[in-house]
Amino acid sequence: MVNPKFLKVPELATYNVRGSRPTVGVGKLCYLTDTVTDNGIWEEINPLESKLPIFIFQLVIVLSVTRLCLLLLKPLRQPHFAAELLAGILVGSTAIASEFARKHIPALGSIFAASRIMTMETVGNLGLIYHVFLLGLEMDLIALTSVSPKALGVGISGALFPFLFGASLYAFIADYPENFRWGFLYWGVALSVTGLPVIAEIFAKLKLLHSEIGRIAMSSAFVNDFSSWVLLVLSLAVTSSNSNICGVSSLLGAFVFGLIIPPDLLGHRFVLMLQGFASDLLLPLYYASLGMRTHLGGFNREDMLMMVLVCFLSFIPKIVCTVAISYFYRMSLHEGFTLGVLMNTKGLIAVMAMSLGRDHTVMNEDGFAIMLFTIFIMSIATLPIVNFLYRRTKKFLPSQHRVLQDLKPDTELRILTCIHEVQTVAGITALLEISHASKRSPICVFALQLMQLKKHTTALLIVHGAGGTSSESISRVDGQTDQLIAAFKNLEHQSPTLSVQLLTAISPYGTMHEDVCSLAEEKQVTLIILPFHKRQTIHNNMEEMNPAYKDVNNNTLATAPCTVGILVDRGFGTLLTTNKDEGRSRSCKIAMIFIGGPDDREALAFASRMARHPKVALTVLRFILDESSATQNGDADLSLTMEGEAEKQADDLFVNEFRHKVQNDISVVYTEEISGNGAETVKTIRSLGQDFDLYVVGRGLAFFSPLKGGLDEWSDCPELGSIGDLLLTSDFSSTASVLVVQQHAQLNPGDSIL
Repeated sequence: MVNPKFLKVPELATYNVRGSRPTVGVGKLCYLTDTVTDNGIWEEINPLESKLPIFIFQLVIVLSVTRLCLLLLKPLRQPHFAAELLAGILVGSTAIASEFARKHIPALGSIFAASRIMTMETVGNLGLIYHVFLLGLEMDLIALTSVSPKALGVGISGALFPFLFGASLYAFIADYPENFRWGFLYWGVALSVTGLPVIAEIFAKLKLLHSEIGRIAMSSAFVNDFSSWVLLVLSLAVTSSNSNICGVSSLLGAFVFGLIIPPDLLGHRFVLMLQGFASDLLLPLYYASLGMRTHLGGFNREDMLMMVLVCFLSFIPKIVCTVAISYFYRMSLHEGFTLGVLMNTKGLIAVMAMSLGRDHTVMNEDGFAIMLFTIFIMSIATLPIVNFLYRRTKKFLPSQHRVLQDLKPDTELRILTCIHEVQTVAGITALLEISHASKRSPICVFALQLMQLKKHTTALLIVHGAGGTSSESISRVDGQTDQLIAAFKNLEHQSPTLSVQLLTAISPYGTMHEDVCSLAEEKQVTLIILPFHKRQTIHNNMEEMNPAYKDVNNNTLATAPCTVGILVDRGFGTLLTTNKDEGRSRSCKIAMIFIGGPDDREALAFASRMARHPKVALTVLRFILDESSATQNGDADLSLTMEGEAEKQADDLFVNEFRHKVQNDISVVYTEEISGNGAETVKTIRSLGQDFDLYVVGRGLAFFSPLKGGLDEWSDCPELGSIGDLLLTSDFSSTASVLVVQQHAQLNPGDSIL
């Protein structure tokens, strides 16, 4: 028999919608709608009385002010940290959330009421934990083993002496109560910190990343960053209560957790996405919560003078100790002073140290506000001072050794190759391979990886480029670096007389060409090779990779101190790898189209060098102007000018020398074609068909010739010149790769590409 109580509905204690308890036995169950759900404006409820809408309003205001500060400080080239800290101060009790604003604007009074900022502070601290975790993830302790003694001395002394000075300064500027006596530890930590990501951003903007001062500063800042973390941990251990595990903050756990994770465990795309979420969305809320507790408007005149005095005195210890260490290592006073100013750059760790000191109730609000103001001033003052000390007044000047046609046969050829994406490496390495490196004329290649400077660019990436550390660090952020290293090592193995040095430049696209030109100036480069901004699809069409690459190429062409070549790779990278024959057969057919002018002569000089390679067959096609046809077309006055005649004589002399050198070389074929106008030139070029793998042409934008009359007006890509652009048109039957060569811009005064 079934138990009758088994199917009986139990008597439950139920509640109505307002929480009052009714009688037992009602056949429905209700919940507390005041805490579970909210119908908002649909029931005429003020959204500013609910937590979620208030948080959304807070988030929108904070992000809007942050973006506005970034926009206003961008022309001054100030780092992101300074703009974000300024935005936090403005959103806080100093301006938007001040007592005056909340009193006269009721909406602000509701949004930023003291009882309604807990959610914003919680989310902001979550963003800080994420950020600290990423700092640990990006820090490579192995890099400390490769730091020079000079950088090690500057980094350690730049942490210890400012720590002692900051602690002493805290003790002498005011008589704080007994319970605030431990605040000197956090003042010392704040002054000992050097903002490594901020220094990386400053050097990238000033184009000093690959300079001697840049390499020393980056390595020193890396050592200082690690030393400051040690000092912060010791300060937390001293001031924390025994009821926290290990006596330290939870932020240290996030940092150590990121530090112990293997570098290859998390992909760089995951790291970039997490950085964007933490730094762009959550971290501004942390700065805003700091601003809510900072009351700069309540200081009187004496307090402001005290803040200015603290700012001035805070610069002294790092400058003094850095100059002393620099003098010991025989650095100039100018470099030592500049390095000391750079080491005073502050970052998020300094702000975090002050916040932890206040949260541990060992520092009052005045001490926190004074040091926060000092951190902000030190951050914005670094860049203009360094810019003044390293003001660049000279332009890149051309010299004879940077012209291919004047390069002696027994001279080393220095080439700078620029790489945006790994897909362009195959074509560049193939071009370098057939450039014929030999014992008599070796080739030194500087492979420059160009990366866009973003807010999330990790400082450790800069350490790799500047300090010479292993590629393990940089591969965390950009997975293509390992592929680049493997490709160029393979190139060195195939060509023992060719050496490669891999470099990385991180800067905005608008100033990326300055990195290219300054490195070419420093390394005494003769030829810069740039990848075209379009790549070939499987349907033999050209698709755009990134519009910014075109601007980088145009700016480099306009300012380069040496010869520049733009490579349009349409399968050239797979050419030599598919022909492994070791005989004397030619596996690469090159055509050089010679119209005339300095760019064509430079292109012919490079083509003749490639012709020395045992697997290269070169055909030179020179166009000769039909004077009678030019006269009938009305171009006689243009063809017979003094400038045109001088260029024609220079062309004849150079071509004759070339023919004399290759007269016994069966791999070189020289032909001439008569043409009276651009239409006849185009017809002849189209007749070449698909017999060649690579076309080498001069850009010739500053050189007018009736042989290409009318072609410039139809050019879609001026950076390739009229002939180079013609070879890429859809009605041209060949799908060969194209190399467009331009002599350095100073020898092309008529150049205009923008």
